[in-house]
Amino acid sequence: MIALLESDFQGEFICHRCQLVEHLESKILGVEVQLAGLHSSPLVEFQELSSLSFKELPLQELDLALDPESGSTDEPLGTQMATSSRKREFLIVGDSILRGVDNIVCLHDKEFHTVCCLPGAQVGDLLECADKLLARAGRDPVVMVRVGTNDMGKGRFEVLQGKFAELADKIRSRTFTVVFSGILPVPRASRGKHRFIWRFNTWLQSFCRKEGYRFMGHWDSFWDRGDLYRWDGLHLNQRGIAALGQRMLRVAQDYLN
Repeated sequence: MIALLESDFQGEFICHRCQLVEHLESKILGVEVQLAGLHSSPLVEFQELSSLSFKELPLQELDLALDPESGSTDEPLGTQMATSSRKREFLIVGDSILRGVDNIVCLHDKEFHTVCCLPGAQVGDLLECADKLLARAGRDPVVMVRVGTNDMGKGRFEVLQGKFAELADKIRSRTFTVVFSGILPVPRASRGKHRFIWRFNTWLQSFCRKEGYRFMGHWDSFWDRGDLYRWDGLHLNQRGIAALGQRMLRVAQDYLN
């Protein structure tokens, strides 16, 4: 499992102290989830009690982190990894809404489940680094994309649609199993932002249906649920992180099982 943070991607809602607090809370959540697992499964291996890794890497070093020898992504699909018997991987990429989700998604499979969290990232940022993020994902991975919150009010809607379509094409060149997560509702957002979120999710759902991708909506689960959000009204608290992580993991298991 790799959790990646890009120091250059700093959204308007992020400060250094908030990052430290959220990082500690994510660790606490991981311990709580693991303890809960002990009660339900007495045969849990000791190795599962080790702390989850959480690395901070500049984006320019992402290629070295994903491929220590060369960072190249030019090899044919799947040749950088082991044989076809290798277990299928699950990769989630997106913005700071994913912070802490790794403690849920990667809890029981740290090797083949990966969460790449890039705070402040917009669709264009993922488009630029998609090749690096997919470099070590193996053959036909399950890829989930959760981005768009930081694109609100930053350009024409048609331009955003075009970037999403381009990102989808790039990911499809590596795998046919792509899941796009809709934007979560923001409890204290203005009417304008709520209209944008609703319009964007409606378009994304239609786009996924037309192009053969899977759409994952969150409106019914997170709307009017202030108890799932932190004080800033944007990022998720421990309960919200657990809810989102479990939903994402259930979707992935439809393809991994």
